[in-house]
Amino acid sequence: MPNRLRLSIGQKKLDKILQDIVDRFETIYRIELEQVDAPLSMEEIVEIEAETRATMEALREQEKSGDGPDAPPTVH
Repeated sequence: MPNRLRLSIGQKKLDKILQDIVDRFETIYRIELEQVDAPLSMEEIVEIEAETRATMEALREQEKSGDGPDAPPTVH
């Protein structure tokens, strides 16, 4: 998320938006944001996407194996 967008929204409003997403969709347990200070290159975007997909797959496998928490905490 671009820093100027985050700052223009305000922290309380951003927290409310993210909490509403987590509350509305039962399959969403956590939302992570990273501050972006400069435009990303296509290579950086592809790398981040691959890391995200790998993390999501690991979480799915953890949930399938029963190693995950029954009621994961809401974090954003």
